[in-house]
Amino acid sequence: MTDADRLAITGALDRVGLSELATRQIGELSGGQQQRMLVARALAQEASTLLLDEPFVGIDAATMTMLSDLLVTLAADGACVVLVNHDLAVTSKMCDNAVLLNQRVIAQGQPSQVMTSPWLDETYAANLLDLEVWS
Repeated sequence: MTDADRLAITGALDRVGLSELATRQIGELSGGQQQRMLVARALAQEASTLLLDEPFVGIDAATMTMLSDLLVTLAADGACVVLVNHDLAVTSKMCDNAVLLNQRVIAQGQPSQVMTSPWLDETYAANLLDLEVWS
């Protein structure tokens, strides 16, 4: 490992608030700490694209705020940040573009245009009608 690698790792851990846990194995960390560690790994690698699946699951409100602020900053700095997130309020606040999916693209665009009752009804109700439980 080079000095540049060590510097990148240290900087990434600082950005996600995990410097004090740098020597721990990822399996020893809580779920929220593991989420932050995975983001730190992407930062250390200077990834230009981050693909995140439910990055806010299992974390407390303070960590959610820190991570969402970090992701918004990364996007503002030119990174492509793509995330799957079921918390519509968080998505509306932090994303420039939203896509509603339910076996196909239901709607795509700015969150203020996509997160509307007709689109949300179509997205979340489509599969409910097909369930035998409702028959």
